[in-house]
Order: sequence, then C-alpha cells, then structure tokens
Amino acid sequence: MNTIQKASIDWWSETKIEVPEETSKKAEQLLMRELLHKQAKDQSNKQDETIKEEVTMNTQLVSKKGNLLKIMECTAAALVVTAGLTAGGFALRGMSDKPSQVTSITATPAVTTKVADRTFYQLKEGKNYIDLDLDGKKEEIELKNSPTGTSMVDFVITLGNQTIKGSVDREEGLKLRAAALTKEAASIQLLFTHQYFSDDYLTDVYNYENKQLVKVGTFCDEVDNIKVAEDGSFAINQPGGILGTWKDSTVHMVKNTNVNSEITGNYSLEETTAFDKEIKFEYKVKTIMDVKLYKSMDRNSGYAAQLKVGDKAKTIKVVDGKWLYLETESGEEGYLEVNFEDFIIAGTAVKGWEVFDGLPFAG
Repeated sequence: MNTIQKASIDWWSETKIEVPEETSKKAEQLLMRELLHKQAKDQSNKQDETIKEEVTMNTQLVSKKGNLLKIMECTAAALVVTAGLTAGGFALRGMSDKPSQVTSITATPAVTTKVADRTFYQLKEGKNYIDLDLDGKKEEIELKNSPTGTSMVDFVITLGNQTIKGSVDREEGLKLRAAALTKEAASIQLLFTHQYFSDDYLTDVYNYENKQLVKVGTFCDEVDNIKVAEDGSFAINQPGGILGTWKDSTVHMVKNTNVNSEITGNYSLEETTAFDKEIKFEYKVKTIMDVKLYKSMDRNSGYAAQLKVGDKAKTIKVVDGKWLYLETESGEEGYLEVNFEDFIIAGTAVKGWEVFDGLPFAG
C-alpha cells in the first residue's frame, strides 16, 4: 500500500460527519416521498401500457373484413379512457388492479331526415333508427354480419321481436339500404342484395306493415346499381333467362294484386320490360318434353305443329319478348309462348331447360 492510499484511509477513519437528527428525519421523509412518487409513476406508466395493449388487442379482434369506422371508433374511445386514467394519476387513489374494459361505439345513424326524397340511405352495422311508416316515431333496426370462414357471410336483421336471417356470398357481408319506393312516398322500404354470384344478383324488398317487415318481392340487380325516379320506380338490367340476353326493365312498387301467393302484404313489385319488336334468335334445339306450336301469336289460334320428346327444330326469332317462332325438322312452323324466364306450356310456366336442349341460358 502506497503512502497516498494509507493517508486516505487514515483520514476517513478519523473523520466523522455528524448529521442532526431532525435533518436526518427530513431526509428520510424526502427519500420515502421520492420512492412513493417513483412507484406511483411506474404503476401509472405500467397501467397505461396495459391499456394500450388492451386497445391493440381489441382493435385486432375486429374482423379483417370489418369496416374502418368501427376500428376508428374503438381506438378513439380507448384513447379517451387512456387519457383520463393518466390525468387522474393512479397512485395512492385506491385504484383497482382489474384491467379496464374498452367498449367500442356502435354507429347509430338516424336516417329519417329527408328519407322520402327518393335517396338511398346506407344502414350501418349495428343499430339504426328509421321512421319506416313516417308516423314520427323511429323504428330500431339492427344489422349483424357474422363471417363463417367460407365465402358466405351469415346475416341477421332484427326489428323488435322479428328477425330475418340468411347468408350472402359477399366477403364484406350484407348491405342494407332504405328508400321510399311507393308512388306517394308514403312509407320507407328496406332493400338488401343477398346473391352476388356471377353477377346474377338477387335483391329483396321489405315493407313495414303492422309492426313487421313484410316481403314485397325480389328483383335481379344489385341494390347500389339502381336509382329511384320521382315516381318511386327504378330501372334494372338483368339476365334474360331462357333467351340468353340481358334486358332493361322498370320496377314499380304497386298495390298487391295477389298474383304471387308468396307475397302476402299490401304491396308487390311489378316489372315492365322494353323489348325490341322483333329480334333474331337462331338455335338448333331438341325437345325434352312434348310441345305444341300455335298458328299465330294467340293462345286461341289453334295448333300448327306438335313436337314430341327427342324431336329437333330450329328457333328463328322472338317477337315482343313474348313469342318464340320455330320451324320443325319437317318444315312446319309455329309459335311458342315465352316470358323470358319460362315457356308457357298449356297455360303453365315451365323452366326453359325442361323444354329444350340447345338454348342459351342466362340468369
């Protein structure tokens, strides 16, 4: 040990630092306060981190297919909670050590404003409030989409004690729309497309009657493709069924005439299609069932020819979208009644593929 080291040890052992008792207690108190403050701050930071983790987890739990609005609302609500907890300072306030529960906000748009102005309104996932019968009181309608892990998404529409359930082949789930379709704009209807496959759209229309949603009918177009005219009607473009072409139709919501036994409410959908007067339609066909051809475009005109199962013929033209003109293999000619979806055989609608083999089919 050198001289300098020895001198330092001697000085340290001989020197005594006296601290007054009162000063010592104050120092101890200051030290304790500092420790408590640090502990509280650490605890607050830790709780902040826990909440941030919960926010992240809750956001991640939202389906990848879910909409951006829900994520934004969930995050915003969580950030408000986080800010409030931080400002409060958890330490020494009887804070519970249970994790905070972050509740996402469900969009609840009130779409009664100008709802009868022929505009289509988009209903959100969750609860919506609409005055469907325009009596000044809003009805609560809830939409819930549930992914199935397949290309189909299950949906539930709830109004009071009524539920409408189904599935839609659309990854984002069901679109639910509201619009005034009656000529007088006296009530609001709900519409949703539940089939998208291969652009063969199917859209259902419901009317609110006696506190229940009642089906008005179905049309073949996507709900966001249409625009309502001043009289409540709308144009659609749809497959032409057995004739293999696309057709433009106008759809009206009219008083129910009970033609379709499945439509039991006050209203039904009525389609008017604009056909070319006459179009070429040339195909070679073979009959799958017995068919009689009329002499003219009249059921009362009598029969011009008879086709048995397996007989061959060729189609020539379609007139007014209502009559198909054919020529048999033996050279006889005649008319067969059609409605673009079916053949009318002895006054009964029959699916096209049950009548002829060789015709194109659309829809």
